[in-house]
Amino acid sequence: MAKYIKRGLEATLTEAANNFPALVITGARQTGKSTLVTHLFPDAKYISFDDLAIKNYAKEDPKAFLDEIKEQVILDEIQEVPELLSYIKIEIDKNREAGKFIITGSQQFSLMEGVQESLAGRAAVIELAGFSLKELGELTLKFSWEELVYRGFYPELWMNKTINSELWYGSYIKTFIDRDITKHLRDKNIFNYSRLIELLATRVSQELNFSSLSKELGLDLKTVQTWVSFLIRSQIIFLIPPYYKNLGKRITKKPKLYFYDPGLVAYLTRHKTPELVRNGPMGGALYENFVISEIMKQNLVNFTNNQLFYFRENNGLELDLIIDSPTLTSCFEIKSTMTPNLGHTKNLTLFSKLFDSKTQLNLICPAKTDLNFRGVQILNHQLINLENLLS
Repeated sequence: MAKYIKRGLEATLTEAANNFPALVITGARQTGKSTLVTHLFPDAKYISFDDLAIKNYAKEDPKAFLDEIKEQVILDEIQEVPELLSYIKIEIDKNREAGKFIITGSQQFSLMEGVQESLAGRAAVIELAGFSLKELGELTLKFSWEELVYRGFYPELWMNKTINSELWYGSYIKTFIDRDITKHLRDKNIFNYSRLIELLATRVSQELNFSSLSKELGLDLKTVQTWVSFLIRSQIIFLIPPYYKNLGKRITKKPKLYFYDPGLVAYLTRHKTPELVRNGPMGGALYENFVISEIMKQNLVNFTNNQLFYFRENNGLELDLIIDSPTLTSCFEIKSTMTPNLGHTKNLTLFSKLFDSKTQLNLICPAKTDLNFRGVQILNHQLINLENLLS
């Protein structure tokens, strides 16, 4: 049996279960929600709605189903029975016992509608992504960045050493589309949705141009925007908006696109070996996605909801990432080079001169040494610790 890997959200989940009647853990499929809650709440009754008989019973007689549950309970994959949420609300209003209902759900766009309607003020809602570098710790130290990108960060790929990652990702995409997406599409659009996911992967770490996608897919703009929103709400991709605070300059308005899991991008873009990841034309974009997805995952774990931005000015000045707070603006350039130099820090220095407030400058790259170039901290990706970077 594979050894359990501690998740960064454990303390947050425990605290939430001590203060809210219900705890809702969302996230993409296969991010480890079931493993996490069964480990954290070992004495709770476990019910999975992947079981057809249980699902049908809960749908047909939700009140009787809940009346049989006297103890703390884990309700796994509740998006299969969203109508149960309104009955859970009734149960909570009768008895607000803390931590009674531990609920997980993968299909966030349907799950959250029910949570917002039925459990507002009654449930803590927490998002779980795949493993982060920080969670995996020393397990990742023997791997180069390209090996980490190729492998990805879904827990199954780390817990099962014999698994074929290409086969796993292929099955993952098929399951995601078949179970989560097809119910929102007409049959003729299923192929186009698969194409959309692949096209988005080729545009990772770039500004997202909906009009370009619309033309390439032969679909109207509103349809493409709706389909992309499914992927965002399913926690497959996320977007970072442009930064324009206190700058009276013309800034591009398109968001930049990233995937939560870098291995999924490598699979979708046909990078079949770590060497292709490193040396191919998408190497820089894949590394940037890897780093920013790591920062996003740590952001979710810290539960501080720091807003991430990118910066691009019409005169060519751009930065890959900005994290803004009232007391500190943290700026990041991300380069896949092993040998950083002053040229790589130029945009950071130029950007810092635009501000009177305190600005922290960082260059993240695979370099093995900890350097400082004229006020720019050079960090290896293994040293990313969002708490330290924002303090």
